[in-house]
Amino acid sequence: MAWLVVAAWLGAAQAAQPGDADLQAWRSWKDIAPAVVVAPLDGPEEVLEKAEIIADRRDALGREQARVAVHCEGLRATVNGVDQQLAATRDMLDVRGGRDLLLRRRARDLRSRQRALRTLTASCEANLEALGAALVEVAARHDAYLRRAQALRAEETGTPSAEEGTTP
Repeated sequence: MAWLVVAAWLGAAQAAQPGDADLQAWRSWKDIAPAVVVAPLDGPEEVLEKAEIIADRRDALGREQARVAVHCEGLRATVNGVDQQLAATRDMLDVRGGRDLLLRRRARDLRSRQRALRTLTASCEANLEALGAALVEVAARHDAYLRRAQALRAEETGTPSAEEGTTP
């Protein structure tokens, strides 16, 4: 009977988890590329403003990555729970000689749920990997904008920037 309680709890936990579409919502965010194009006459302040827009996106992606990571961990725990339920159900079937129709149905349902959860977990982990790649790309772009602003500021003041070096 304890396995029925665990099954009911896992069913409630799965219903409370966001779906695959919720985990990929970040992909539909508005593209910031048009807002951060550096025009030829942009000065260091304008480039820094655009770097701030990029930093905001970087921070949002970081928060989203943390949220998706928590969800993936929950999915992995749920898969582990279903694996344990399936093992216990198979043991009970062995004890009863495989003649219990309810246990056979339960094992079939658990195998189906196990496959679905593994597919969702794989999708979640792929999404987490894509988020990580997007975060690295945005962070690199932010750093490039900061370097560009520093170079423009050095150019305005007439001092050499770190990129230009100190030799004439």
